[in-house]
Amino acid sequence: MTPFEQKLKDYREGNVALPKVYVAGQQIDPMGYQLAVTRFELGLYASGMIPRRGWKVTPIKEFFGLKGNDRKSLVTQFDAIVMAYKNELSGIGAE
Repeated sequence: MTPFEQKLKDYREGNVALPKVYVAGQQIDPMGYQLAVTRFELGLYASGMIPRRGWKVTPIKEFFGLKGNDRKSLVTQFDAIVMAYKNELSGIGAE
């Protein structure tokens, strides 16, 4: 289990409190927000830019369990994580 999966599990079980995230005055899921921001940063990284000063890809790879050094491959792997998260959310609403 990756650190992201563990944090997501702990968040859903109520074992960890995450800060409330608001976008356009509405509260959104903090884990979804984290995925969106990380996807944006990886997209910039894949296109050859560094998102911000001091940014490193290694902590992201370790947290999400990404493998390899190919920038496009990292984005593809991360997109699979995002899709699994979205599918899990839609499955929860269907119950």
